[in-house]
Amino acid sequence: MNRRNFLKMMLAAPFSIYFNSAEASSMKLFDNNAPEISYFGRWRNGYTGFGATYIKVKFTGKKIGAILKSPGVWWRVSVDNGKKRKFTADGEVIFAENLENKEHEILLVRSTEGQAGVSYFGGFLLENNAKLIKSERKNRTLEFIGDSITAGAMNDGKLNSANYNEVGDNDAAYGPVLARMLNAEYSVVAKSGQGAAVNYSERPPFNMPHAADLYNWTFFSNTFDENNIEWEAKNFPVDATFVAYGVNDFLTPYEKPSEQQFKRGYKRIIRNIRRKNGNIPIICLIIPSQKTVPFAAKYVSETVNELQILGDKNIHYIEINEKGPLLKASDFIGDNVHPTKEGSKKTAEFLLPKVKKILNW
Repeated sequence: MNRRNFLKMMLAAPFSIYFNSAEASSMKLFDNNAPEISYFGRWRNGYTGFGATYIKVKFTGKKIGAILKSPGVWWRVSVDNGKKRKFTADGEVIFAENLENKEHEILLVRSTEGQAGVSYFGGFLLENNAKLIKSERKNRTLEFIGDSITAGAMNDGKLNSANYNEVGDNDAAYGPVLARMLNAEYSVVAKSGQGAAVNYSERPPFNMPHAADLYNWTFFSNTFDENNIEWEAKNFPVDATFVAYGVNDFLTPYEKPSEQQFKRGYKRIIRNIRRKNGNIPIICLIIPSQKTVPFAAKYVSETVNELQILGDKNIHYIEINEKGPLLKASDFIGDNVHPTKEGSKKTAEFLLPKVKKILNW
């Protein structure tokens, strides 16, 4: 499909999404380094390679579009706090037209997790007499790192052999939901199948990139190579990091890590967080029940305790299933591992008072 044709993607104006390069060429481009544009999560020069990264800006005029090169990746857009509309794009895209001629605000969020590839945002398109205005930023920021659960995998529709990227909505996973409850901005570093010591379906000698490696990089990568750009934490400072690993290590159909291997991999993650962010609070958790993922919660809890004994007083463990499974079977997509959107919301609601206490918020 040629996205430079006049292809209508949604129905009614003013909030239709469509692709029209002729129309876009008559609009004014505010490129991706415009100082009014606010970026959230891991970005570099308009590129992003993780889910739930987002952009906010206010603008004037009756119309807004963007240059977004992101084949195979799904996004959501909201204008003036309206309903988020889902789309994919690879070129010029018009988000809204025939708006009232006043100040508006747009939110652009990547729904698809990092393994789908890197996306490029070239800037916003406005009418020639319009302008951008900087949006307000919240003064709290949280970071969530983890696997497919943290990435919101399969929470937005029925999975088939060809639509994995389409049916994941990272912005509806427990992390972003919890951040919004806490009136905080957020960053998500998550990838389906990722483990602390062993990835899902990984075989010995277990030399693929693992969670600690991914945490160091600006964009997701399956390999160790010179293209893995080191992430600079100063580009998006965070107030606390949530760590949710251990599911894939023990659900992998092949050889599982020993207790020592798992704890060593988990401690590498914590060391890398400390190296980049200093003594911020680190909150560790496991969402599926002990019955579904044997050993994971026990080993994570013990690792946190060991680190506390060694002197790290700002690392915490929240036991989600201490009174029995928090989530019912209906709160998962059918596998007792991946929460539905409602299951993610329930998880965030459970965490909310405990996190407030830890962070003194």
